[in-house]
Amino acid sequence: MKLHLGCGTVYLDGYVNVDTGSNPRASVASLRPDLVKRWITTRERYYERQGELDLHRINNYEFPVDVFSDLTNLPFPPSSVEEILTVQTLEHLTMGQVEQALNNWHRILMLDGTLEIIVPNIEEMIELFLNADTKESRQEVARLIFGTRKGDLFYHHYGYTPEGLSSLLSRHGFSVQGWTPSVINSYPSFDIVARK
Repeated sequence: MKLHLGCGTVYLDGYVNVDTGSNPRASVASLRPDLVKRWITTRERYYERQGELDLHRINNYEFPVDVFSDLTNLPFPPSSVEEILTVQTLEHLTMGQVEQALNNWHRILMLDGTLEIIVPNIEEMIELFLNADTKESRQEVARLIFGTRKGDLFYHHYGYTPEGLSSLLSRHGFSVQGWTPSVINSYPSFDIVARK
């Protein structure tokens, strides 16, 4: 089983798409095949369907979810998951929630299972902010650093560097395989891969 955590409006083919259920516009995918058809995509085209979204009206979109769950306490048996993917989600959790989540994810991953996390690179975001040449540019970068704040889950509680996240993963029993700059987003992010 492969999990896509914090899926929002990105419904990945071949994954169990999991979100918190705090958005009243989210529907159980099996009951809404029309929404699955509308939002289904692949890893290679992760944000392809997002181009038409108005991020200032994100709470107005209906989207499908396979499983509603607290991301810090997923309802899957120990060693039952081969892969966990989470994109632009970890920064929305407090550090206490991240600690709980990593413990839970380590528990449910199979031996040699993969954890892949894509998050904004806080150092590069700060550099982008400091080098912005207009007030509007600085405001846009600040929004990317702190989140849109359009709802409870749209806050960024923590910023990550590759070195800091590697250390955190190691402390939770993961073996970090490496990291690369992420090409999914138009702003500085990185993709880190670890194994149980």
